[in-house]
Amino acid sequence: MRKYLIGVIMLLLLVCGCSNINNLSYNEIVSNSLNNKAKANTALKGYKIYLPLDMSLLNDENGNNVLYSFGDKYYLYVDLVSYYNKVSNNYKVNDDSNAIYSEILGNDGYVLVTQYNNEYFIEVMYNYAKIEVISSDIKNAISRSLVVLNSISYNDNVIETLLGNSIDYNEEKFELLGPSVNTENFLKYEEDYGTYEDDGKAPDEDKIEIKPKE
Repeated sequence: MRKYLIGVIMLLLLVCGCSNINNLSYNEIVSNSLNNKAKANTALKGYKIYLPLDMSLLNDENGNNVLYSFGDKYYLYVDLVSYYNKVSNNYKVNDDSNAIYSEILGNDGYVLVTQYNNEYFIEVMYNYAKIEVISSDIKNAISRSLVVLNSISYNDNVIETLLGNSIDYNEEKFELLGPSVNTENFLKYEEDYGTYEDDGKAPDEDKIEIKPKE
């Protein structure tokens, strides 16, 4: 129990930024985020996720979710079909001179950071889901992304029901099978949902306009 509590405290410090995350290496951030699993606190269709206190859910549409934290939008794509079929992937991140950081997470995923204008394009794949975000804060973006992905808890009964009803998961399909420096899909999706301006704090969920399903 004591070890568990210490792990939870470390995770909270990492996610909330109470510790000086800038003193940690990228590998240390990845290791800490994956070794301390947070308990899911947000239920979605077929799965649950943990959202840090500074993160809000802007949109939930067919497994494509928009999360918001301190001016950055995190695009979460959950691949229920691959999870259902227990697809195993051997990810390979190509050596690229534009890569700021790249790391393979066993057979489960990868982290890839590349330069994008004056900011960075961060891709994180793990646990049959992927987060993409453009941010100037690489370390916090990696930490938040991995904490969310590592927390995903799938509901097998609900997923079987959804897939059995032949729900179309090809609509607005995003490629989750490997890393890509190409940001075309990401930028198109971001354009569809507009931009948000804030004062550096997460927005009030009650005042966020949720885009209705078409």
